[in-house]
Amino acid sequence: MPVISYSLRAHGEGHLRFSNGIEQLGSNETMHQKVYRRALNKVGDKAYTQVIRALTKQMGLKRRQVLTYGGVRPVRANLTRQDFQIYSTGAEVPLREFSAVQFSFGVRARPWGKSTRFSGMFIHAGRWNSGKDVAQGHVFQRVTSSSLPIEKQFGPSVPAEMVKGESEAAFNRMADQLPDRIAHEIAQITRGVVS
Repeated sequence: MPVISYSLRAHGEGHLRFSNGIEQLGSNETMHQKVYRRALNKVGDKAYTQVIRALTKQMGLKRRQVLTYGGVRPVRANLTRQDFQIYSTGAEVPLREFSAVQFSFGVRARPWGKSTRFSGMFIHAGRWNSGKDVAQGHVFQRVTSSSLPIEKQFGPSVPAEMVKGESEAAFNRMADQLPDRIAHEIAQITRGVVS
């Protein structure tokens, strides 16, 4: 199973931009960490929500399915860790989760949110309209011309989809909000003295 993660860190231009405000907080290291931790967690939580929303549209799944099959979870910033990460450790999602239905030509499913025909694949035993599932409604394809062996069919995987397309763009949009959030947290901690 591949492990994919996004990471937000408070460094670079954003860090230099707020060095004056951080100096105003004093030499107390815990105050500096508190500012960054609060900003990272706030922006990170928003990014996590946007990535999950984008993945549901991008893959054609429900939120629960993305979380279940993708193993998507956030790792928030804390005292020892000054970054926010979104991990995904899932494998490929079974094709049955994409509203798979058997027809005489094969199976129709909706991976990536688009209806697609999969010729030669099957869900039911015997005739296509028998209604007797082979294995809990999973989609199969014969490996050879004989009845057996058969292979279970899969759609896209959450980790692979998380790092491309709309989900990647959603994360980057939210990451751009980090400098403004750091400024907000500095103003909150200093009660508006430094802004």
